[in-house]
Amino acid sequence: LGIRIAFENTKIKGYLEYVFENIDSKNIGLCYDAGHCHAHFDDEFNYELFKDKIFAVHLHDNHGRLDEHLLPYDGTINWEHVINKLKEITTFKEEVFENILKLTPCEHYLDLGAYRGDTIKELLTVDTASWLTDVEDIKKFYELVGDHVPAEMYEELAALEARLAK
Repeated sequence: LGIRIAFENTKIKGYLEYVFENIDSKNIGLCYDAGHCHAHFDDEFNYELFKDKIFAVHLHDNHGRLDEHLLPYDGTINWEHVINKLKEITTFKEEVFENILKLTPCEHYLDLGAYRGDTIKELLTVDTASWLTDVEDIKKFYELVGDHVPAEMYEELAALEARLAK
């Protein structure tokens, strides 16, 4: 069927090792999540052990405590280190990138019990200037990754920038 399953590095140390020791299949792999690695394991990750198993990567940032899903460079991840390690062990040709560029706040993702009226409107307002600053940071991040960034991500970033410029 051509279906591949990627297990993500989460909060449980050692579970990926257990999965790969007990399931022998070329269709079982890893979704490396940089944010989880930073928040849950203080950036400890055995890149070499999993180098042939990375099917996908989730690149988002945080401040080392919570899985905040911030844009790269909005937290404290050492992106140069992460990208260089990923470049060493993978070609980035088949990987799937979790992309947070299209995510904007919406009511069904928020617990609005304590908020009323204008407060909700304020919570759902996009700070255009801040997002445009983030776009510039993302461009720098793409430069760091180089030609490994899929063309679709450049297109989505350009579309986001155009929407924000309106």
